[in-house]
Amino acid sequence: AVVSTQSTGEIVQADIRTQDPLLRTSDVIILNNVFEHFMSKEEQVKCWDMIFGSIRRKGQVLVTVPSLQESLDDLEGQLPNGWVEEVEWELEDELVPDECDLDSLKSIHVYQVL
Repeated sequence: AVVSTQSTGEIVQADIRTQDPLLRTSDVIILNNVFEHFMSKEEQVKCWDMIFGSIRRKGQVLVTVPSLQESLDDLEGQLPNGWVEEVEWELEDELVPDECDLDSLKSIHVYQVL
């Protein structure tokens, strides 16, 4: 997982299972194709349980690819009720450089912890 912390703007790329204190204090957490390519379903479930328990501070922001629900669908999992709310955002096509993959950008999901 890649985590951006509160005051320093530091980026940490590490096994999310070792980052509980950082997850609890970070303002923005970026999860990009985090588990599905290299963990068993059992390990993925453990990671999500840890994430649900660690990312609890109101106002924290999660940026994910794919969406949280897409990540959980394969695991037959559900988002905890009242945990996050998806932030709707609109991508203005004319602001995207030609060399960027517009569809990839549209697959980015933003959530705020409630």
